[in-house]
Amino acid sequence: MSLLCITSINKLLEEQCVMFINYSDIFNNRGDAYHQAMKNSPQARRQEFKLILGQARLKKGQVVCDMPSGGGYSRNFIPDLNEIDLILIEPSKAFYDLIPNECQCQRYLCPLDQVPLPSGSIDTVISLAGLHHIENRLPVFSEMYRLIKQGGRLCIADVREGSGVDHFLNIFAHEHSTSGHEGTFINDQYYRELAEAGFDITDKNVRSYQWCFDTEREMVEYCTLLFGIDMASYDQTLEAIEKYLGYKTVNHKYYMNWELEFISCKKL
Repeated sequence: MSLLCITSINKLLEEQCVMFINYSDIFNNRGDAYHQAMKNSPQARRQEFKLILGQARLKKGQVVCDMPSGGGYSRNFIPDLNEIDLILIEPSKAFYDLIPNECQCQRYLCPLDQVPLPSGSIDTVISLAGLHHIENRLPVFSEMYRLIKQGGRLCIADVREGSGVDHFLNIFAHEHSTSGHEGTFINDQYYRELAEAGFDITDKNVRSYQWCFDTEREMVEYCTLLFGIDMASYDQTLEAIEKYLGYKTVNHKYYMNWELEFISCKKL
């Protein structure tokens, strides 16, 4: 599919965007634009999804819960999806409605702290770059703890406070989006809340990698749609990518630097 031009992207975002602060409102508002980015460039974040799925160490027969799941994108990167039971938990109706009916996954539209599943029914919970839009995380961590079996695992990947990705999102995207971007990123309080919920933190490390694109324009338009950047020109967004993230070209491909902190927890 051909990419939308910047003018069309901005029009789409302007029609959708007002200032929101919680996950459901944010993505009920701009979930369609986010999904368009993922549809235009479905493999751009392949390395990111592979990293968290590798961290999860999925095994045949496991029950795996992705929360929040967005449009259910993780299912596209699990090689043997028919060998696990993948459950998608999503609080935004806009995202939930974008999950294909034929996705071979259970899916629930519900708050992240009120999941209609039995206690101790999940082997592994994965959560990729969505919890920074949750203002009060402790009830969500406590719900994850309730859902996970004894000996089960929670695998989180999200933005580290003070990183270049933090500044790109909470400075540039926030200033150049009518919906804003005020993520609450990983810091010491984040770890205290995981421990308070009952988790044993077994590993934490920052991983640097790249999002991959065929052209510079695809890279800029992807960021514009994914983060709702409707108040910046093409050149301003490209300059911000260079300033806060950096990118390189190799064999006519564009590799934009990205970085998340990966956390592994266990329910003892």
